[in-house]
Parts: sequence; structure tokens; C-alpha cells
Amino acid sequence: MCAAKMNFEGFKDLMHRVARSWLQLAKRKVTDIDKILDYLADDPFSAKQTANNEEAYEELMDVRMQLLDLSFEIDTHHNAYMEFMEQVLEAPDLLKQLTDGIPKEEKHLIHLELMIMEQVQDWEFGTGKVDQESEWTKEKRMVVTLPNGGTKTLTMTQVPHKRYWFGVCAVTSKIGNVKVCGGCKVVGYIGKDEQSQDWPNHKNLCKILKKARGDAELWTEKLTSDQMQELLRLELNRELNQFEVDITTFPRVCMITGSGAQQAEMRNCKNCFCVAFSPERYEEGMTLHGAEDCKALKTAAEDYKNEITLGHQVQHFVPQLLMKHKALPPTIEEFFQPEVASLVSNKLPGYQDSELRYLTFLYTCQLTVLYAAEQIGQLRTGPLDALESLTIHIVGTRIAELRHLNGWEIIACRLPKLRQLNLVFIGDETVASEFPPRFTYKGKELQAQRKNLTIDYYLEPPCLYQAYLKRDSFIDPDMIVALDFCLYKRYKLSLTEPSRQANGTTGTTRKCLRQSLSATSDIPFYSPQAISIQRDPSIRLDPSHRPVYRKDSSVNPKMNRDFTFFILLVLVCGCHWTLGSDPGSAVPRGVRPELTNLYLAAKDTFQCLDGSKAIPYLQINDDYCDCPDGSDEPGTSACGQSRFYCGNDGFQAKLLLSSRVNDGICDCCDGTDEWASGAPACPNTCFEMGRAAREEAERQAKIQAQGFETKKAMMQEGRTLKAEKQTELGDLEKELETVKKDEEVLEEEKNRVEETEKVFLDKHNALKEEQRKEREEAERQLDQEQAKIFFQEVDVNQDGVLHVTEIMANARFDQNQDQVVSDDEANFFMEGNTNYDLDAFLAHGWDLVKNQAAQGPPPVQTPPLEAGDEDLGRVGEDDDYPEYEGEPLDDDHAPDVEQQPEDIGSPQDQEEYDDETREAIRIADEARSKYEDARAKARDLEDRMNRVREFLLADYGEHGEFAPLKDKCFEYVDNEYIYKMCAFDYCSQKSKNGGGETRLGKWDTFEPVGNDKYAIMKFKNGQTCWNGPARSTTVRLQCGVEETVKAVSEPSKCEYEMVFETPAACSEPSATVAHDEL
Repeated sequence: MCAAKMNFEGFKDLMHRVARSWLQLAKRKVTDIDKILDYLADDPFSAKQTANNEEAYEELMDVRMQLLDLSFEIDTHHNAYMEFMEQVLEAPDLLKQLTDGIPKEEKHLIHLELMIMEQVQDWEFGTGKVDQESEWTKEKRMVVTLPNGGTKTLTMTQVPHKRYWFGVCAVTSKIGNVKVCGGCKVVGYIGKDEQSQDWPNHKNLCKILKKARGDAELWTEKLTSDQMQELLRLELNRELNQFEVDITTFPRVCMITGSGAQQAEMRNCKNCFCVAFSPERYEEGMTLHGAEDCKALKTAAEDYKNEITLGHQVQHFVPQLLMKHKALPPTIEEFFQPEVASLVSNKLPGYQDSELRYLTFLYTCQLTVLYAAEQIGQLRTGPLDALESLTIHIVGTRIAELRHLNGWEIIACRLPKLRQLNLVFIGDETVASEFPPRFTYKGKELQAQRKNLTIDYYLEPPCLYQAYLKRDSFIDPDMIVALDFCLYKRYKLSLTEPSRQANGTTGTTRKCLRQSLSATSDIPFYSPQAISIQRDPSIRLDPSHRPVYRKDSSVNPKMNRDFTFFILLVLVCGCHWTLGSDPGSAVPRGVRPELTNLYLAAKDTFQCLDGSKAIPYLQINDDYCDCPDGSDEPGTSACGQSRFYCGNDGFQAKLLLSSRVNDGICDCCDGTDEWASGAPACPNTCFEMGRAAREEAERQAKIQAQGFETKKAMMQEGRTLKAEKQTELGDLEKELETVKKDEEVLEEEKNRVEETEKVFLDKHNALKEEQRKEREEAERQLDQEQAKIFFQEVDVNQDGVLHVTEIMANARFDQNQDQVVSDDEANFFMEGNTNYDLDAFLAHGWDLVKNQAAQGPPPVQTPPLEAGDEDLGRVGEDDDYPEYEGEPLDDDHAPDVEQQPEDIGSPQDQEEYDDETREAIRIADEARSKYEDARAKARDLEDRMNRVREFLLADYGEHGEFAPLKDKCFEYVDNEYIYKMCAFDYCSQKSKNGGGETRLGKWDTFEPVGNDKYAIMKFKNGQTCWNGPARSTTVRLQCGVEETVKAVSEPSKCEYEMVFETPAACSEPSATVAHDEL
């Protein structure tokens, strides 16, 4: 019986019981309990490694091993327990909730338990006891906080829904002219193997679809889409899955006529395979279908195929936490392209573009809302970048918005001053979700770095927005977002009054930021102050570039290529300010070149750069801080947050903390920072510093040039490896296809000869069964004869009846060997009867006395010698017994056994069959062996193909320059250890004095630094440190002419850094060595 799923409250209760039981048992079992309590006085996460602490740790481990019932309970909920353990270790808020309200010792025991189980998890992965699930398909448990302080555990999954496309194989997701099932005429497969594989899942649906179409070619000739859905629900006795809904919504019918007749003659589009036409309407249909529609449909089909077969690599995307607000770029592609380039392999054509479309699909709504707010700038309660609280109403919420609910965190991630984000979801499908009506949640990154931020989610019961305005739960909004506003008339009617006055405030101005569904359509707005912003073709603000289906009036699918489906109603107040410029004005001291135009004296006032206020221009650099951001004092030390610009002609310009201006120390090599300090003039050392920098630059340039030449060879080698692997993959696919065909032929042959074998075996078994019955009958008759003979022996008076007295007179029935057959012994054999005639004896008595009959009479025992009797000596005392001849037996060694030939079965096994049967078995065995060999060969080919695909999917640099490093290891030796870095595999450490190798991390990914996407190689999840985290290694790549590990350090506990020089890290050298700034 399966255990119920554990939620976070159950996990919390179990952890509390573990800590409480652990402490109580330790107090009973450990003699020096004070040492234990001293250890638990500090958090085990940061405990010092002392002798007392190590002893206390070991004793606590011994006690923990005795909590068998709790360990069994943990094992029962193993997967959930381990997942909650990971979440708690990564999320400070959850860790606090887990340990709130319990004594310090128990709290620290919970911390210790978490550390232990983290090590157990590493061991399970390392030994293969537990498979590490794909992050793409793995279920996630999301723990949210309720208003009463409790929690609720929500199960989230990213596993894609299987969809029905009549041009896509239902098993492999290959796109093309598939062959439809001959029964239902609906579901298609790329081949017979795929159909056979899917048959257990498909057969019930097949029968229903076949019954529904009757004598027609397709069910659409008899039923509408809604009728077909209702029929499937009734027949399957459940709600339909997405695949079944798609079958009723997007059947294969002629795009022109809508008819499903002539299925065999109907022709698909040869490019997208997603629309079909009757043969006589094909040319007309292809003209109407159009290249743009066709391309969009093909893209959608390929995206679906990638999702099903490859999954998503962008699930690792984590929004960047900005320290300062930065406006979004004008297009969503620009925002996500760098992320996709770093997260997604570019080895498979089109996969990066597919993942870009998927990521924009996930974050369309959230980023469009944020973009709208940025365009308006000044919201109801202040400027967007200064807001500490933001409330958004999302009207028309669907399940789609709730599936990626935590994606709304991206708004908080980009507004660093935000302390409270309220998200109110209003729509028909909010009640269909498993989310509670109100809860608080934020991801682990925000928990760790934005502790003062709260994100509250409100899911209102289904209603129109005008009804929500009257509810007690209403919260004043800063923005109102209406999803699919143009598509649902009732939303238009509902939003005639998009807000209400609250808390007595008046004078609120409503503005609408609109992205229209077409460049010409118009929708009435509800305020004279409303503004309409048409979409500029040159500025793409599409919320999503992921093609989606919609239905027109027929059952034919059509692509929604507009993608934009938002109306954003935003409550705003206040006005915007603008800056002027005068190119002819002087520039104050300390201003950066890129800010020059903001400091030109075109007017009598200067606008602070944060927009907070305007001051007289003469107050710039007056040694008094007037602007809150310090922008009025670029050339003095008056404002602590300001920066002074050093020009440093001949060397490199730099920005200096304003506190260092005029402090008597020369920080700028040109001395400009000490313009009024009163100290001796600073010498200009920029030329000398520039010369040294140029010399170093020339040296580096030579290394870059030499390294880049080697890199080009590595790039070529990488391309060659990739081409070889692609060729190998193609060859393996062809070979697999041949082997599969051979396997199919061999399977048919095996089935045929097994049928023949079965005929012979059935005949043999029938004969064997007949012989067995004859043998049993002979044995039965012999047994009856023996019974009769015994009956006559015991029937002393030969009257044909066995009496109790005759039993008692026969020594065979003396069970306890006391020379007397007692009443009890006689009654046992007679079963309480006084006598037996022959028939009754044969039926009942014989089975009881059979063993006594076989034993014969017991031996006569001589009485013991009594005192005074003559000693008769020992029996055989005078007999001559031969002594044992030969060597004595060695008790420690068994006698040698002759080597046996290979077991080929007993002679009986070989001889019991006649010649024809043996030949049939031999032929069947041979066919089975050939079939199994073919299957094994196919599996081996598939394994090899998977390894080749892994190579092709792996990221080996922009041009494959890192591919030659694969399977190579490089060592670095210091005074104590030998370090090893095996590219794309692992890092390790081993003592020079011997001992085992310690893994410092397994290959994970490249990490960028600035514009260099391949600056760092990251190795994670190495062996766990004592009382610490799992080891990890950061390998910093530098340009070099040879591949070598230059340095190894451990800047933090269990976190290692290596510097690795390789030509693969070299950039193409510039045309000249000397740079302008030098």
C-alpha cells in the first residue's frame, strides 16, 4: 500500500519528532551529556572543528542510528523528504518556518539532520542507488505561506502535455506524412513499430473512434466537435486529456470544405504537414494557406517536437536581481537572447530559437506589464523605480497564468526598492487551480537576497471585475491588466469602471496603455483622458513569439500570428519632466564624457540626475551636496555617493570615489584629483604607466596571437569531431534501421518456429501426462496390496476385522518404546474406532499405520546390568578391526573435485524427448538466440547513438574550440596535494602521501564573465565536506599557448578555484597592439 504524499507540514512535524526523540534518547544513552549540549549550543552549520565537537558529533550519530521507527518513516516518504530537505537548505524563509518555536538544542539537531541527509543524498546519487531525475520532468513541491502562518504544499510539474497533430507521429513526434491507424483513421504513426508500442495506450480510444465513425471515413461526417467530446467522456468515464481534446478540435479535414471524407486521397501540405486538402482543392488550398501561415505552423510543430523529445534547457533560467532599476530593452527577444545563448546548446539547428520562443511564452504577460509601467513611468503612488509597494490586478486569469505563477517574481527582481508586491488574480479559472485563495511566496534567490520583500498572491473566486470592485477583499490597484481583453466582450463590459476611489482619495487620472491586436482596429475606451498607443512595426513589443492555436468558425486550426493579447489599464498621476541641452556650454570638473550633455550650462538650473529636484546651475561643484544622488558634486568630495572622473591621458581613465578628491594623496596618474588640496603638485605618471601597460599588452598580444593560431586548429578539430559524430550518428541510424528490420524478420521466424515447437511439446506433455496417470494407478494398486498384506498380518484371529486388542498386541505400534502399546497409542491408530473391517482400513486406517508397517517390529532391548552381575565385556572387544590405511583426513580441505564439463542438462532432460521434438526445440532455441542477439545489437546501437547525441548537444564553445579537451586531464602539484582537472568530467584532489582521491566537483556548465560566455568552467556537487557543503570548483580560463593548470586555491571552505590556461580561451588579436586609451 502506497504511503500518502508528504506535504511541508508533515515534513515539519517529522523533523520536530526526530529532533525531540534524538535529544531525549541522547540524554539517556550518552554519559557525558554536557559535551553534547555544549556542541548543540552553536549552530552545526558553523560549528568549529574541535576534538570535543567531533566526539559529540560521533556520539550523536550513534544515537541517531537507533531511531529506527523514524528512519523507516523517512524512507517511506523518501522522495518528498529529500526534496523538502533541498528546499529548506536553499530557502532561509523555509528554514526559519521549520525551526520556529522549538528549543535551541532541537533546532540545531534539525540543522544537523539536514546536513546528514544532504550527505545521504550525495551518496545515493554517487552509488546509483537513486537516479537523479531530469530537472525538466521532475515534480516540484512549492511551499507557500498562508495568512495564518501555516503552509500549504503545491505540486508543480513542467512535464509537457501530449498533443495531437495529424502530421506528427504520436510516439516519436517525428513530423511528416504519417500512416494512420486502420481502426480509428485518426491517430498517426511513422511506422508499424511505433503503432505496436502505442497500442496498449491507444486501443480503448481506437474502439470508441471507430464506433463513432461507423461506415464513414472520419467521425466528423457524423458528429460535431462538442458531440465527439461528450461521447469520449461518456465512453472513457473520465475527463479528457489534452491529446483527446485535440482529436476533437483539430481533426484532419479539408481546409477549404471542412469535410473529412476522402481521407486516403486527401493531401497534406508538404512543408508543415499541419493542414490538409481534398485532392480537387489542393492548388486552391495551398494558395490560401500561404507561406506565412505555413511557416508559423511548421514552427509550432517543431517546437512541440523539441518539447516532447528534448525537453527544455531554459528551465534553469533565474531572473537577475538588479541592484539598480534598469529599463527593459524594446523587444522581448533582446531581453532573453543572452540568457538562451548561455543556457541552450546551439548544436541542434533551430533548438535555441525554439527555446527562445518558449521562454518568451512563459514571461510574456509579466514583462509586458512591466514594460507598460516603464513607459508610463509615474504610477499612482510615485515613480516606478522608486516604488516600495506595487499592487497589480490581473483580470481574465486562466490556468496558463497560474501554471507559471512564480514567474511574476521577475517584476520584483527588476525593481530593487520594492518591499511589497500584491498580485490579485481575477478570472473564471482561478478556482480550478490547487492554489489557496491567499498566500505568500518568493523563490530562494529572493529569500536569500531580498529579505525585506514580501510577495502576496490573491486568487479571487470567479467573477466579473465590476463585481470584485464591490467585494470587501478589494485592494487599491496601481495597475489593472486585462488579459485577452479584445477577445472577450464580457471583459469590455466589466471594465467600464476600471477602478474605484479608496480611502477618500480623489482626482485619480486613468490612462490606458494599449497593444492592439491589429494596426487598424479600435476599441472604445472609458475615459476622456485615455490614450491609445498603436504598435510601431519597428518596435516589437509582442508579449510572445511562440505560435499558438486558435479556432475559427470551422473545426480547422488556424495560427494566431498576432501574439499580442493584452490591454493594460494603468492608474497614473503626476507628469513627466524632460531635459534640454546646449552643446556650447562648459563642462564642470569630474564629469564623465557620457554624461557631458547633462551638465551643459544651457539654462540657469541643473536637474539632479535622479529627477528629484532642480537647483541653480552655479551650485554645481560648490562643495555642498544639494542633490540626493550627489550628481551636483562630480568634482568635489562633498557627496559620498558621487564619482570623480580621471581622464589619465596616456593611460587608462577611471572613476574615483569622491571621498578621495583633494585628500592629499595622488590617486589619478594625471594628478587631477588633487586640484585644490594644497599639497605639492602631483606628478603626471600616466606616460610611464602607459608604457609599462603597453609592454604588458604587447606580451599578452603575442600570447593571444600564438594561442589564437592554436585555437583555430582546435576549432577545426572541433568541427571535424562534430562532423565525424554527425556522420557516425547517421551511420548508426541507418545500421539501426537495418538491424530493426532484421529483428522484425527474426521475431517473425522465432514466433513461427515456436508455434511448431509448441505443437511437439504439447504432444510430448500429453503423452507424459498419460504415463504419469498410469504410473500413479500402478503405485496405488501396489499400495492397496501392501495394505491388505499388513491387514492380514495384524488380524491375528483372521476374522476379517482389526480389533483394538490386536493393535495393542502388536509391538509395531509402541511409539514410545516402553514395550507396551497403551490405549492412547492404539486409539491414535484406530482413530477412536474399536475395530476396522478391510474396506474401512483401506479407506482410513492404512495412511496412519503405513510407516509402522514399513519399520517392522522394534528391536529387543536388553535390561541393564545390575550390581553383582558378571561383566560380559564389550561386544566386539576381542574382534580384530582393521586400522585406517593412508594419510589422515585434513579437516580444513575438502577432497579435490574433478573439473566438471559445462552443464548441458541431465541425461533425463536430453533423452525424455523423441528426435522430432528435440529437433524442434533446437531450431526454436537457435531462432530465439538469433532474435535476442539482434535485440542486443539494437540496444547497443541505441546506446551508442545516445552517447553521440550527448556529444552533439554538449556545449564545447561557440566554434567547438573546447571539444578537443574532452576526455583529457591536467594536473597541478603543490606542497601537499595533487590536483586534477578533467575537462567536461570532474575535478579532484589527492594527498601526495597517498590515500584516496577526493572529488571536488562534477562538470556542470560554462559561466560567463561580461561578454565572454566561456570564461569559467563550473564543477559542482563534489564530495561533501565534514560539517560543510558539497565541494565545488570554479575553473577560470585564461589565454595561453599550452594547456596547463597554473594555480589552485581554496578561497572559501570547500570551494576551490583553478586557473587554467588554454589556447581555446584566446581571442582573435586586434590589428594594432597600442590602444587609444594607452
